[in-house]
Amino acid sequence: MVKVWLANCINHAKTVNLKHRLGSISLIPIKIGKRGVKVRNVWIHYHDLYHLEVAQLDRIQMGNHWVSGVNGINGRVFHDAPIVEEYDSFLDEARIAIHESLTRPSAFSQLKLLCWMGLLLIQGINPLAVTIRHMKSLKKKQAELWL
Repeated sequence: MVKVWLANCINHAKTVNLKHRLGSISLIPIKIGKRGVKVRNVWIHYHDLYHLEVAQLDRIQMGNHWVSGVNGINGRVFHDAPIVEEYDSFLDEARIAIHESLTRPSAFSQLKLLCWMGLLLIQGINPLAVTIRHMKSLKKKQAELWL
């Protein structure tokens, strides 16, 4: 019930307009030049790109799970075939919010991060520890790329 309510609120025209004014780029299609980008025959948006970026990093512990950014979501853009989700998709989305706030800071991404940190706290997960783990994973990948 809460997920349905949230989906309706998030996709409401006034909410979408406010998100854009605060700097949200999540729903903008990825383009190279004037051509859209497809992954597994699906047009991708920046939010999908964030998931694909995080999937290239090491998994991090969030509560009792080791979160990759894509293995809680059964989406064809992320997997060749249907999967059984390893954990609740909200953990992937929380990690994506952390990633977006660090790599593409805007008023929107910072507010979104605060909301996700609150949800992690409610679930008994330390959001500061998760953020630090994500930052370490990101720095490790950056160091590997410079070798």
